[in-house]
Amino acid sequence: MATVNDAVFAKLTEQTPLKIETLAGLHEASYCCAVSGEQTVGKGREEAMNKVHVQILVVRLPTHGTDMLVTLNTPIFISEGSAAAKQAGSGYKEAHLSAPQLFQQIVSTVHIVDWGLFGES
Repeated sequence: MATVNDAVFAKLTEQTPLKIETLAGLHEASYCCAVSGEQTVGKGREEAMNKVHVQILVVRLPTHGTDMLVTLNTPIFISEGSAAAKQAGSGYKEAHLSAPQLFQQIVSTVHIVDWGLFGES
């Protein structure tokens, strides 16, 4: 994710394998992991670097030959020069402090309804 986001800095802060039972209806060969970290990104603008807390749920679906990702990005610091500052204001943000609890709520509600989205098994 950091590479795709052109992050100038990225740090993995936590990686936690999850029990398959965490997500209802997964095949026993599936793998689940929750990952969190931080990125510094500016979308090509060095004067507008933002620090972002990133949480990712990785679900490997080997029976379908694909992975599913659920991500939650929460600002830690928004630069004055960032386009995001127009909507959220610049400076330090506290939303990332409650993001882990929100992410747990999101993960606990993930349920695959249409397996056809992942192709034939």
